[in-house]
Amino acid sequence: MARLVHSENLREASVAAVAVDEVYDGDGRLRQPEPTDRDFSRAIAKMGRGLKPRTVATYRPYLGAYWQLCLVRGAQLEDPALFRGYVLAVARNASRKPSASTLQVVCSAVAALLGSLALRSPLQDPATKHWLAVEMKTRTRRKPKRSDAILIEQITTAIASTEAMIAAGGTQRLRGLRDRALILLGWTCALRRSELVAVHRHHLKPTRVTKTKGWELVIPEAKTSLGEDQIIPVVRATTLRFDAIAAVEAWSAAATMRSTSPLFRRVLRDGSLGEEALNPAAVRGILRLHGLGEEFSPHSLRSGFVTQARLNGAANHQIRVITRHRSDTMVDIYTRQVDPDRQGPRALI
Repeated sequence: MARLVHSENLREASVAAVAVDEVYDGDGRLRQPEPTDRDFSRAIAKMGRGLKPRTVATYRPYLGAYWQLCLVRGAQLEDPALFRGYVLAVARNASRKPSASTLQVVCSAVAALLGSLALRSPLQDPATKHWLAVEMKTRTRRKPKRSDAILIEQITTAIASTEAMIAAGGTQRLRGLRDRALILLGWTCALRRSELVAVHRHHLKPTRVTKTKGWELVIPEAKTSLGEDQIIPVVRATTLRFDAIAAVEAWSAAATMRSTSPLFRRVLRDGSLGEEALNPAAVRGILRLHGLGEEFSPHSLRSGFVTQARLNGAANHQIRVITRHRSDTMVDIYTRQVDPDRQGPRALI
């Protein structure tokens, strides 16, 4: 990767030389303070009082590496030159250009920690802000193209693929039942992949409104909630083939799992199930296996629900009941343009 000397020579924006192996160990993991470092633990705990546990978990590895770097160098956390060198070391460690969001997480983590400790963050320095703007523009890859929406046409393709696996019997049948339930539940409830693999059987329960004969899905402390569970209605489909409830029931019966077990787990070669929930990264592979190519991502299930609902004439407030978005603006962002006749100027004529 070319060295960007122009940004390192910005006035008052000196950069300390930090080698990648000062930040990452031989296995590519961020170096961390000793477990006995109580100062670090207390600092993280203090920072965490104003943040969600998931945010703290995301920040902690980067903060640990920065803390350890400062200890080894005998430097202060507020040292702007060392902070810039740390950001560059994280960027240089990537096998390809990192996403801008990765470096933004690093910056947000350090700012949150120093803010909680009443220390001046390097990000408050105008020279550092300018330097970061240049680095993030030149060192990071462009924002990737938004993935396409998974609509009813793609769902039909995927379900046909799972049905073929189910018909094959044996271990293939189990995997087909699991994948069908995963795809339909993720699409019907507009779930993020992290939420989808975190579902346990006891999170799904019959709705209290008996006449609907549907379910409710409980999402414990969801991404956009403030320490509260979120409830998503799971409505039965008019066509059994696309019914998420029936798909989950069929998979649960075949897998004979406990109610407290993760709903979606690995199917081993001998037909037994792994103990742990699927890794969120596995969702992409499942979509690929069932005919949904590179243009689709796990988030396509969520954007696909929104887009299909809009095409079907649903109002934003109805969609937000499922997606849990707080504003119509976010619903608009998730809506993909897929049908010029129904979404473009022709729809006005």
